[in-house]
Parts: sequence; C-alpha cells; structure tokens
Amino acid sequence: MQLSKLATIRSAPVFRDKAPQESLQGNVRALTIRHMMRGQSINWTELRKVEVEPRFLDHCLVPGDIIIVSRGDQNPVCLFEGAPEPVCPVGQFHIIHRVGNVDPRYLTWYLNRPATQAKIKARATGTAIQAINKNELLSLELEIPPVMTQLRIAELYVTTQQAVVTRLRLNALDEKEAARLSELWLHAEGDHA
Repeated sequence: MQLSKLATIRSAPVFRDKAPQESLQGNVRALTIRHMMRGQSINWTELRKVEVEPRFLDHCLVPGDIIIVSRGDQNPVCLFEGAPEPVCPVGQFHIIHRVGNVDPRYLTWYLNRPATQAKIKARATGTAIQAINKNELLSLELEIPPVMTQLRIAELYVTTQQAVVTRLRLNALDEKEAARLSELWLHAEGDHA
C-alpha cells in the first residue's frame, strides 16, 4: 500500500527572510537535523528555544507526527510523542501526519529499517547532496500487517530503542567513572616525577 493512502506529508517551514533567532523567551523549541541521530532519542529540553513568527506556529509538531530527514546521506525517522513546549522542525524535514489505521511506532520502525531506507535512497535525487521529495515519499510502497503484528513489532522497536538509549547513558557514565578513578589514582600516589 502506498504511503499516500495512509497519511499526508508536509515539509518543514523554510525561513527565507530570516532564520529563527535563539532566545530564552522563544515561543518554540527548534528541532534540527543534528538532533535526529540514529540510535539516540531526542531530549526535547536540549532543543534550543527560538522565536518564530506567528505564521510558522502551524508548523509545530503534534503527537503522532513522524519526522524524516529529507536531505543528506541518511534519512533517519523519528516519532514525535509530544513535548512540554511547542516544537518546530527547522531544516530539511518531511512530516508524516495523520497516519490512517497504522500504528505510528510501527511506521517509524518500518521507515527506519535498512530495506526501506534503501528504497528511500533509491528515490532520492541530486548530485552533490541527495534529497527525497514529498511526492516520491508519498508513492513509497509499504507493507502493512494486521494490527496485532504492528503492535508486537512496535513494542519490540520501542523496547530496543530504550535499550540503546540506556546503553549510551551507561557508556557515558562508564567513561566518566573511568576518568574519575584515573584522576584519583594519579593524585593518590603522591610520587610524581
């Protein structure tokens, strides 16, 4: 089934006149491509606050939106499940919205799987920097299993992503602890040349 039968897609706003300026009193958090690294969840509080014109507030994400990087060597996909403040995608993104009878977590998994990423990459155009346009994405054929299968896959995907995030945090803690112990041992001996 084509994605166009299940969802609508809009592109992130393009700020032609003036890019949003960082501001502590900003009216949105800005999601940029660098926040969409594979294997890492997005910490919404780390997104910088920016001030956007009121006409761009309609571009803020709503829970259930699926964000895909539309330009570059990789096209990672992320599910927006909500944030305490409005989040506006800034940059080269497509936003998949109103996913019919498909679990958005399943669709996020499906779009991130290597076979689907290869199909997306094959549809990309451009010589120096590849980009996938909205119509090509809409025409992408999807495998949509029964709802119970979607839910099983989605649950496994979410659990796996949580495990990846936990491993990353543990690795960071291990590095900090190793550095702390090394410094402690270095200065505990007292005999330095």
